[in-house]
Amino acid sequence: MSNDQEEEWFSFTEEAIITPVITGSISCLCSLIIIITIIRSKQNSSPYHRILAFMSSWDVVVSIAIALVTIPMPQTLEEGYNYKGPHYGNKYTCAAQSFIILTGIFYIQSSSMLLNIYYLCVIRFNIPDFLFLKYAQPIYFGASTLMSLPFMIFLLVKDELNPTPFEPFCGLGIYPDPCVTNEQIECTVSDNFGDYGSLSATFEKFLLYYLMGCIGLQSIALMISMGTILFTIYQYTDSEDGGGKDEDASSTTSEEDPQPSRLLLSRRQMKMVAAQAFAYIMALSLTYIFTLLSLFDSSNKVLAQLKMIFLPSQGLFNLLIFTCHKIYHYKHTVENVGNWDAIRLFFSRPDLFNDRYIVTNLNFVGNIEVDNLQQERIDGVESKNDHELYEDLDSRFALSMSTNEALSYGNCSGDTLPKDVSPLQSRAYAGVVFPKQLKSNEQRNEQAGRPLYTVKEEFDDN
Repeated sequence: MSNDQEEEWFSFTEEAIITPVITGSISCLCSLIIIITIIRSKQNSSPYHRILAFMSSWDVVVSIAIALVTIPMPQTLEEGYNYKGPHYGNKYTCAAQSFIILTGIFYIQSSSMLLNIYYLCVIRFNIPDFLFLKYAQPIYFGASTLMSLPFMIFLLVKDELNPTPFEPFCGLGIYPDPCVTNEQIECTVSDNFGDYGSLSATFEKFLLYYLMGCIGLQSIALMISMGTILFTIYQYTDSEDGGGKDEDASSTTSEEDPQPSRLLLSRRQMKMVAAQAFAYIMALSLTYIFTLLSLFDSSNKVLAQLKMIFLPSQGLFNLLIFTCHKIYHYKHTVENVGNWDAIRLFFSRPDLFNDRYIVTNLNFVGNIEVDNLQQERIDGVESKNDHELYEDLDSRFALSMSTNEALSYGNCSGDTLPKDVSPLQSRAYAGVVFPKQLKSNEQRNEQAGRPLYTVKEEFDDN
């Protein structure tokens, strides 16, 4: 590699070493905060938290690997690979660094895609959480692993993970870089390829097309899922307000019933979830867009700088979205809480931010076991028909609150609650429903001698 070529690469500058160390460390810290917050939360087994914790765990690993920059590289490098950072490793530590980064990036992207699929399943197809956790999540990750991990192992075995002039850390590329075009330079790679020069060029082109195809399919899938979510929200709100005719009437509440109406509450929740899904898509795009663009112009220093800034920043974006979502929801369920107080509580008492039903309540009956309806008929207790039951549940469980929040919001004490009442049921007894329905439900519960509805056991465990 000539001196003129060396000067073209941003990776051989001090800035290229310092930037990923800073951004990688920040991203690692942010992802650790997310993981710790989820562990301390009462709802750490919800699909949203599971996916985000998995994504954050891989981001910690990738951020650390990127922040190590040149340290895992071989102590002796080919002429022209004059990185400004120290290198104390060998070809195996270099390959391990590259393997971890590439595998981690894949799982981060897959997690972001799965998160969007989760929103789509809940909003559009009414799939309950326990079904998503039992079938969709393991099938998706299993299929994704089978499609990618063997390919990563193939690259590792064939010595395709080496120091490159494109990044200040080990990545996917031929070593040394000019060996394909310059016959006087020998490629230090496995002899299993035979005539490596011609085959490597073909293989590198295949890698580029494979990468572009995966990114293209993922982008199309994200756009389709996001478009479906937005269309579902528009369809729902348009049908509920009759095309906007009753918008003014539905936006008012009486003094006797200060709670938001079911319509407004469902709209707010749907829009919140859609905004959250869109934010994660934008974070994913911003993280990898400059890496993608640099494939077409690898010597562009501006793209290389932006790549080193944003590539290790996924954890920072995730923490911003995660925090804003939690605080926004908390402020809309608990009155008289300022921004700074909410932020302080979020980090000191994450168990208070119980938004577990913020998504699943969009289709309320998905979380409720209605088999008791048949049992009540057998016991001779008068019951509503299925349609009326769904409407009743739709109103009763409109607010996403924890038990204590519902009690304080409804000005009720715990002594007034029946025994063995779930958090969802406690909202009705706490007064977070319309008065007529509350009175009717209490009378029917007293007649039946037990709670009218129960929550599925799968949700109690989550």
